[in-house]
Amino acid sequence: MSEKIKQWSYSRLATYLQCPFKASLKYILKLSDIPSPAAARGTALHLQIEQYLKGLEPLPEDLKDWEEPLQTLKNENPFVEAEWGYSKNWLPRKWTAKTSWVRVKPDAVSFTGVAARVVDFKTGKQYPDHSTQTKLYVTAVFSKFPEVQEVRAELWYLDQNKIVAENFRREELSELKTLWKEKTKDMLSDTVYTPNPGFYCKWCPFRIELGGPCQM
Repeated sequence: MSEKIKQWSYSRLATYLQCPFKASLKYILKLSDIPSPAAARGTALHLQIEQYLKGLEPLPEDLKDWEEPLQTLKNENPFVEAEWGYSKNWLPRKWTAKTSWVRVKPDAVSFTGVAARVVDFKTGKQYPDHSTQTKLYVTAVFSKFPEVQEVRAELWYLDQNKIVAENFRREELSELKTLWKEKTKDMLSDTVYTPNPGFYCKWCPFRIELGGPCQM
């Protein structure tokens, strides 16, 4: 296989870091996969929150513990599930544009003066890479909104009733851009996509036990 991944998102990068071969099956060969029950639940909860924040549906009962913070966020009139594209130089592009080198879809972004708040909703356990993901949203906000001087990135762990927050200043934007250049370098230059058997294999829809193409 010689084709390269030319455009990326955080989910593409996360898949590649788990297993380059899996990334090639999903994003180059375009093989469909079946989401795990945990992933399907997370998608469903995200949709319910999106509908609530947009004023389309009431808050479901299983999110009542989050009613107050969600109402506060709703009152801030946030962008919800925004679809933002950027060139290699982090210039804003349309989501569907061929020149969109990276596509970013934050759960919710609100603004107060020159400050912004990015909220990422998480189901399940807390993992270290979650804070890395929020850095992508922070990079996107600073790049798209030059008036913003400070971003507060919040991870809302819905199952644990816990919020983890980190603040960023505009002065950090250059460092953040360098971070993504380094993190995506291997993925965007790869043409071999070597399998990486290990921890994530038991959840992979492409594994041999399910009749998939992976022989590892």
